[in-house]
Amino acid sequence: MDYQQIDILEDKINMAVELISRLKNENRELKKQNMEMKQLVEKNNEALQKLQADYDALLAKQEEANEYQAREAKVKDKVEGMLNKLNAIQLSL
Repeated sequence: MDYQQIDILEDKINMAVELISRLKNENRELKKQNMEMKQLVEKNNEALQKLQADYDALLAKQEEANEYQAREAKVKDKVEGMLNKLNAIQLSL
């Protein structure tokens, strides 16, 4: 092996070392970003669960309000019916 080949080999080794170093740094940065993304996903999942619970509670309240409105309408109809009967009795007297 002559000196020129050794220089070429040395250059290739140096390039490989630099590449490995860059890849290690990139890998470290990607791992950091991955951890941050996992934390963000977890935070978003927790927020989503809270929103879902709030939504479910609102649906239950809406259902309850609808039931009260239906009861109110029935009571109103009955009261109006009784008032009409009373008015009819008064008119006939």
